[in-house]
Amino acid sequence: MTIGMRCATRRAVLGVVGGALNGNLRGALADPNVHQLLSALDIGVVTDTRVEFSRIIKADYDRWGGVIRSSGFTLE
Repeated sequence: MTIGMRCATRRAVLGVVGGALNGNLRGALADPNVHQLLSALDIGVVTDTRVEFSRIIKADYDRWGGVIRSSGFTLE
């Protein structure tokens, strides 16, 4: 029970902190000066939400996961 509570509490805290961090980063990246500085370094700026980013990762996994598995490719 303690472990379950600890995990639940940790997940809840990370959700709150992650949401605040995401919001602050999106705010900073929306600043034209920050955007210009990053663009000058050839860094693309994407301000997706966590949900949108998760959808992109899942779509990439669904699209390419089978291809990679069937090729036998491994990282070593």
